[in-house]
Amino acid sequence: MSKVSSFELEGKQAYQHKKYSKAAKLFGQAQLEYQDLNELVKSAEMANNQSVALLQTGKNKKALAALSGTEEIFEQHAEKLQLALAIGNKAAALDALKRTDEAEEEYERCIKYLKDLGEEQYISEVMKSLSTLRLKEKRHFEAVVSLNSSLELEEKPTLRQRFVKNILEKFLNKLAK
Repeated sequence: MSKVSSFELEGKQAYQHKKYSKAAKLFGQAQLEYQDLNELVKSAEMANNQSVALLQTGKNKKALAALSGTEEIFEQHAEKLQLALAIGNKAAALDALKRTDEAEEEYERCIKYLKDLGEEQYISEVMKSLSTLRLKEKRHFEAVVSLNSSLELEEKPTLRQRFVKNILEKFLNKLAK
C-alpha cells in the first residue's frame, strides 16, 4: 500500500471512529501527497474530506479554507457529483460560520446540480440542511416547505419520517385553504 493511500484509508477509519481531528490531519496529508503526484481530483476529494472532518471538530474557518480551489478542479475534470458535494460542503461551512445568506445560496446551487444528476438521496439530505438553516433564521414556512420536499424524496422513509411528512402535508393543506 502506498503512503498516500495509507493516509486516505487511515483518515476514513479515523472518521468512522469519530476521531475527527486525526481524520482531518490524515486527509490533509493525503491531499498534499495526491497533489505532489499531480492527481488533482483525488487531492480535491481529500480536501473535501478534510473539510467535513474539520467541521466536526468545530474548526469552521479551516473547514471553509480547506475547500479552496476544489470546485474548479472538479469542474475542469467534469466530476459533476464531486462538484455538487463540494458546493454542499462549502454551504455547510458557511452555515457553521453563520454566513446564512451565502450558505443558503450554496445549498440551493448544490441542489440544482444534484437535480441535474438525479441524485435524489443527496438532494434530500441537502434539503434537510437548508430547512434547518431556515428554521434558525425563523423562516418557518420556508423551513416546512424545504423539509417536506426532502421527505418526499426519501426512497424508503422510516416510520418517523412518514409521520412527520403526514403532519407537514396536513399543515400545508390547511394553509392552502
